[in-house]
Amino acid sequence: MFCKGKIKYVLSSTFTEEGFVSCLPDLLANIERVYILKGAPGTGKATFIRLLGESMLALGYELEYWISAADAVNPEGIYFPQLDVAVVNGSSPVSLEPRYPHVSGDIINLGECLDTALLKEQAQLIISHIDRWHALNREAKAELQGAVRAKHIMKRGNSVHLNMQQLYNLADLVYEEATGGLPPERHLFASAMTAQGHINYVQEISSDCRQRLILVGPMGSGKSTILAEIARKARQGGHSVEYYHSGMSVDSLLMIILPAFRTAVIDGGDLQLPSRPGDKTINTTAILDDFDIIGAARQHSDAIRDYEDHLTRAQEKLEEACRQLKALKQMYAARMDFEALNQRRQALLEEILDN
Repeated sequence: MFCKGKIKYVLSSTFTEEGFVSCLPDLLANIERVYILKGAPGTGKATFIRLLGESMLALGYELEYWISAADAVNPEGIYFPQLDVAVVNGSSPVSLEPRYPHVSGDIINLGECLDTALLKEQAQLIISHIDRWHALNREAKAELQGAVRAKHIMKRGNSVHLNMQQLYNLADLVYEEATGGLPPERHLFASAMTAQGHINYVQEISSDCRQRLILVGPMGSGKSTILAEIARKARQGGHSVEYYHSGMSVDSLLMIILPAFRTAVIDGGDLQLPSRPGDKTINTTAILDDFDIIGAARQHSDAIRDYEDHLTRAQEKLEEACRQLKALKQMYAARMDFEALNQRRQALLEEILDN
């Protein structure tokens, strides 16, 4: 999936009705060397990752930035596929530890570059920001739970019309269209709920694919089930699969990619994807028995409004949580020795290249 000198961006976490969900632990399980950055917000972890990536890119290495829903502007990790090396933010919201310390990676504590004595003067303000950040994330979780309940109402109304035999027949046809080594499967997010709203990277992630099979149809018409069935058949046939989950419901697939065939199969129901050569649209409405699309839209209008209202309120909570986090970062950043941080990053760059 990589082209030389190309940067790839993927979403490695999201906010859901279950709270903050991250793919980082699973992503790191199969990587040869992992360096984990520790430190409070504002100690330069994201900057460390970004600048390290720029240095490696200048040396001709390919890289994959892992983007977090907690801060969609800054990376929470970077992966160098040619070296099988990753550098990640190992602090909140997900705490990470090396699987084999000092053997397959190490912890880099950026807090060592922090003047903690000066921070103690602002202890109560720091505590206030952290407590408020946690509270807002809990409130956003509750709103997302409401949004998911509304979405389930819409899906249930349509899914009762599903003809399961036709669904699996359609999955077989799409699989034949998609398939033409078997590394470990990878699970990431194709979309995420963030303070900037519900975002997706489907267009960017699928940019290297030769063909894209785009499933369209109403909610509950089996699109995610078809993706799961195609992925199952591909794995059964000895093919590798990249799974890209929905940022709203972790169990729901939004896209799968079959790297060997440079093919993406996408749930295009809620997406506005720019058309490009190699795209083929497949409408799942055909596998719904006795389905009235206009009547269904009228019937679910209240659930649609409820869903959109919950998403709006969740975004407002996440925006305020982001402001709390930003204020907290500024307090810590003001006490950082960034020259020492730069020296530590250069040392890591040399270590990565020497091994």
